[in-house]
Amino acid sequence: MRAYFLIYLVLPFALMSALGCSSEPQAVEEPLDVIVDDVGYLADALLPEDFPLRVGHYWPAGSPFSELVDEQDMEIVQGFQGGVHTEIALEIDLGLDYAEVQILYIDLLAQTYLEDGGLVAQVELANFKAGNLGFGVFRSQTIPIVFEQNEATHYVDRDAHILVRVSLEGKVSARAIPLRLIDTGDETLSAEQEI
Repeated sequence: MRAYFLIYLVLPFALMSALGCSSEPQAVEEPLDVIVDDVGYLADALLPEDFPLRVGHYWPAGSPFSELVDEQDMEIVQGFQGGVHTEIALEIDLGLDYAEVQILYIDLLAQTYLEDGGLVAQVELANFKAGNLGFGVFRSQTIPIVFEQNEATHYVDRDAHILVRVSLEGKVSARAIPLRLIDTGDETLSAEQEI
């Protein structure tokens, strides 16, 4: 019985090795050629912009969408399952050509880099929905960017950048927002907003 158990335990790892798979964590590929200037800021002006993209949030809980601005404080949120994350939302203006489209499906990659350039949080979503506010302006629901560590103490009072890349029908727009991560102790998740 023990021999069979050992075979079932070892066989998957042997197959993974033979096929070139690894149980080691894989490095995350960077979504763009990230350009950092001499003060350590991602150069937002050098990122692709095929369509207008605003990165914002609905914070504090229940607030309307507001665009994130450079150097803004960004709250670290305690999740229901014990993890910590920041929350963003997107606004995409595609103009009157999209005025009749009710739901837009986008591919999204959002990442958080600390001031030393270390990637500490990310979310990647395919076919993510954004609703039409009217006249071809679309807005998303809240998007959590989950940190690697489950405690805010690793990130609080640190300078960071949120890098967001949105792909739609072969076009790409990206934004990089420098901000300061804070934790006020308000552990309430931001409410989902109606679109």
